[in-house]
Amino acid sequence: FSQGFFFTDINKNGEGFLLERVAHLIEYFIDGGCNKGDVSKYLHEINGNINFHLFDIVDEEFIDFKSNFTTYNKAILSDNVDRELIYTLPKSNKWNSSEVSSLYIRDDYNCKEDEFIQMELPSITLDDYAKNFTKKSNVFLKLDIEGAEIKCLEGAKKFLANYSVSGYLEYNP
Repeated sequence: FSQGFFFTDINKNGEGFLLERVAHLIEYFIDGGCNKGDVSKYLHEINGNINFHLFDIVDEEFIDFKSNFTTYNKAILSDNVDRELIYTLPKSNKWNSSEVSSLYIRDDYNCKEDEFIQMELPSITLDDYAKNFTKKSNVFLKLDIEGAEIKCLEGAKKFLANYSVSGYLEYNP
């Protein structure tokens, strides 16, 4: 990571380095902001026995990753179980990006405010979602949820207390 630019190649941005070292310890992998599922797919190639739980706003047919142990959720990880209003930019060559979604209208893309589309989607807390996981399981939490990280963690207090959780998150102010 440097000056606001990132490397999407898992082998070059540190994600691969980390995941290769912890893959054998993971029972549940929660992929918040899975996009097309590239990180989960990479991890599955290392350890195919992990239970994957993917979250994103795209329809399931756009996810490139499938396994016998995968649950896809078209939902927002949040601090409440209800619905969240988000702002999204469809994939476009204009700003050279994939689809971008956030709780806020972003000012870090070369687009106008009126190009954002408002969407309301179901939301869930990790406290509620993971309550049926085996207690004291090893859970790896990856959050790339475009500014909703704090809301997600506020809805994960019991989850964090009841499971052995490790992971990483993108910080997006």
